[in-house]
Amino acid sequence: MQIVVRLRVDGAHVQGGIGDTAGRAEVEALLQRFGVALIPLHPNATDPTLASWFVLSDTPPGRAEEIAAALRGLDAVEAAYVQPRPAPA
Repeated sequence: MQIVVRLRVDGAHVQGGIGDTAGRAEVEALLQRFGVALIPLHPNATDPTLASWFVLSDTPPGRAEEIAAALRGLDAVEAAYVQPRPAPA
């Protein structure tokens, strides 16, 4: 399952980094704890809003909801959700 993450616009830089030092350390510590990394959803975006969207790499099986909930608890994260599976046509 894929997790989509939106960092606060004031915390997301166009190059895909995480803003202030406290917010960055908090997000990076959580990502390291779960063994995942942020991947820019729009890697070459110059618009700060688009640059604030990410997906997580290699989400451990069965832990997507737990990781998304943990991310939502961080100040630097505006939204985090598990991407729903596509419905059959």
